[in-house]
Amino acid sequence: MKNVILSVLYLLLLSTQMLLASDRDGRTIVTQALMVAEADASTERQAALQYCQACHLFTEPSLLPQAVWRDTMLPRMGVRLGMHHLFPVYSDSVYFGDSDEEKQRLEAAGVFPSEPQVPEEDWRALVRYFLENAPTEFPPEDPQRRRIERGLRTFSTQPWSLNRQPLTTMVKIDETKRRVYFGDGGAMSLVTLSSSGAVTNELFTGSPPVDLAITSSELMVLAIGFQFPSDLPRGEMLRANFSLDGLRLYPQHVVLDQLKRPVNATWADLSGDGLQDILISEFGHRMGALTLYRAERSLAGVTYRPEILLPEPGAMSTYIRDMDQDGRKDVIVVMGQHREGVFILYNSVSGYKPSWVVQSPPTHGTAHVDVVDFDQDGALDLLVSNGDNGDYAPILKRHHGVRLYRNLGDGTFTEIFFYPLNGAFKALARDFDQDGDLDIAAIAMFADYEHHPEQGFVYLENISANGPPFTFKPRTLTDVSLGRWLTMDAGDLDSDGDLDIVLGSFAGLPHPRQKDWMTKGQPVLLLENTTR
Repeated sequence: MKNVILSVLYLLLLSTQMLLASDRDGRTIVTQALMVAEADASTERQAALQYCQACHLFTEPSLLPQAVWRDTMLPRMGVRLGMHHLFPVYSDSVYFGDSDEEKQRLEAAGVFPSEPQVPEEDWRALVRYFLENAPTEFPPEDPQRRRIERGLRTFSTQPWSLNRQPLTTMVKIDETKRRVYFGDGGAMSLVTLSSSGAVTNELFTGSPPVDLAITSSELMVLAIGFQFPSDLPRGEMLRANFSLDGLRLYPQHVVLDQLKRPVNATWADLSGDGLQDILISEFGHRMGALTLYRAERSLAGVTYRPEILLPEPGAMSTYIRDMDQDGRKDVIVVMGQHREGVFILYNSVSGYKPSWVVQSPPTHGTAHVDVVDFDQDGALDLLVSNGDNGDYAPILKRHHGVRLYRNLGDGTFTEIFFYPLNGAFKALARDFDQDGDLDIAAIAMFADYEHHPEQGFVYLENISANGPPFTFKPRTLTDVSLGRWLTMDAGDLDSDGDLDIVLGSFAGLPHPRQKDWMTKGQPVLLLENTTR
């Protein structure tokens, strides 16, 4: 299997070129280098640059402690390059699947080459480079830099008595029916709550629900399959209807199956035929994809034809917007594996053309993007959350946080604001206080809960006179022990004209505070906006 070597050779060809995408009039809309080459680099650094960029943006040694490079990252990279003989125990226990089916799928996909793809001399030079240049430990953080005031002025905290463990996998506000839906990862069900927090319905979905679409008569529910890392395709799209006695699955309720750990779905008519296509982020594990399921009419009704837009794992969320203002619907996707960051797939006559507009190294842990016109100049900007820290024993990283990228109008984006936040997992930009500018609500799944639990949820009130530059006042909950927030949604739940926030806590991962979260925490927490 020579897939890795071919990737390296392909990227070497691109090292002096740029990735070009053009709109329908032939104008260049973005230029992004895919690979960096350094003619004057040392032998060790040249080896690192050559092989590390075959799968992801180059990661400088300074971004991780030496022990993490030695014990985790270099062994992982080694088996990806066929160097199994150097890591026999690690390879057998971690990489080749937990079942015969999974092993067969990985082998068929050629994820792990059976033979070395790197000369051993180059590999040892690469290892020396990282271990000799990585810090033995990270410097301490400046506590003032991350100071967050407790107590929210714009919101009132409304705990609900649900008598459930906090294993929440999604939350969604239905403004029309004044309901909240949340996924219970323990019961593997979709739970419906009234605006006062009363349970009105529970729909068992077979695996944890992670996303849904709401219409007047039915729900489309996305179920992940395996909640924790797996390459077995067990995800499903389910269809349920509102009946007189509650929400029920249709007899033929499975719309799509064999999905690769899907985590997000977006519905839109991308074909212009009046049918709703489904764009699914199949995050997967070692295998995954961003897949467009095109709706087609048939004698049996509506069927879906899959079209893979990006053949790599890590897709986490998508938006449909006209980013280049050419009248066509483009796709924005945040990727949390391999080539991490934000891609825009421009919709052209010949198909979707991907452009890697926000490039992040794997250590950033890209987790979410919100697409908004933050500076109100008519162009859509990108609010990116970096903080996924679940690939190894979590360590605090100074480069985790929320970043705002301004749209320059030519297909490129530049960072204009960074708020440091350990483990940032999702950020939403909305005018919560209704003063005419956008504020930010952010959650951090991998916050520094031991020393600074206030990082779990942060409300950044925009107090800028006329930004950019932007100035924010960070605030958090008075009681910061209520949950480990994995998911969040914003909407006008009580129909009073302002935007409320619903948080969902997932305490299923090991942590010194796990027992307290499981016994005393809230699976779902409403932050009621008191502006009106």
